[in-house]
Amino acid sequence: MFPIRSSVPVLVLSLLLAAACGKAPLDPSDAPQPEDKDCYALNLSAADWTSSSMLEVLDGRGRCIALVTREYLGAAIARQAVLVYALGPDGHFRTDSIFVSRITLEASGATYAAPKESIHGGTLRYFSGENAYYYNDISETDKLPSDVVYIKVRPDGSSSVVLHANTKSRTMLSPLCLELDSYRYPLVKIGGSVWTRENLRCRKYPDGTAIPKSTPSLSDAAGMLYDIPSVWGKDSSSANENVEAKIAPEGWTVPAALAGGEWEALSHFAGEASALKASSHNVTGFTAVPAGRVSSSGSIYEPQDDDIIFWSSTNNSAGKACFAKVFHKTPGENIQYSSATDKKTSFAVRLVKGFNK
Repeated sequence: MFPIRSSVPVLVLSLLLAAACGKAPLDPSDAPQPEDKDCYALNLSAADWTSSSMLEVLDGRGRCIALVTREYLGAAIARQAVLVYALGPDGHFRTDSIFVSRITLEASGATYAAPKESIHGGTLRYFSGENAYYYNDISETDKLPSDVVYIKVRPDGSSSVVLHANTKSRTMLSPLCLELDSYRYPLVKIGGSVWTRENLRCRKYPDGTAIPKSTPSLSDAAGMLYDIPSVWGKDSSSANENVEAKIAPEGWTVPAALAGGEWEALSHFAGEASALKASSHNVTGFTAVPAGRVSSSGSIYEPQDDDIIFWSSTNNSAGKACFAKVFHKTPGENIQYSSATDKKTSFAVRLVKGFNK
């Protein structure tokens, strides 16, 4: 063998020795790859849904780079799944390519029913006009190696979900909540809307002034009961008019009844009342519980003696407003909305807003 000069680079030396020993040279694919500093690892198995069904994905500087939700996809696809929404260049979460996780879900100790179709990766597309999800791409279904995916952030601030990346940058998951009167309300996305996962329990309006009338429900988990003057902060005599409610902060509203309202959209998307009630069938995450009510005469109906009733923002007449009912005591799987009763009656209240608004 010829003598090797000390000036020969070490890498060349190793290749020559490997060849002399009959070994294949180093495969470039085995060499360490440069770290992608614009990618962030997201561990979906670390998601904690106790405080909210919507979690912001934050990078090391606290910037939101994606959104993770646990939500109902409709009976045709799956009872529930975990979705990852990337950010579009306009700063809104993308609904044309929603990544689907394969996490097995449990909540309150009860395992959710198995989906009609397996959800193990791929992407969905949401169509607002139909208020429905459709599979967009399932080509990655069999390639998802674990519960870790990666968020690729572009120079314009937009992001995308990728399945493989070499990065040491981690993300944090922060519960997305609505804070009112020193209480943080967990949120849940249902179709094209975001709802408070609990009934309101505030005693002050968002501007800090006191709410005239709020009655504690006999069930602490059911929040407070309010009459319409307290919910709206004003009156209306116009039939079928949707009123801007004072109790709702900017960007939010008390759901409207009648055709085209949020209660109708929720009813059509959920399909049945059991999908909204706090039980093993609560696939939407709405988690409705009996709250009771206070009649216009002041009589109190306890939760066990009543259905689950919520006020709306829709006026019926000078003395009546529309409400929505999720049947609990009486038989029935339809979600009743647009019925009206005396505005002095006190019911529970939920808030809603459009997704990406």
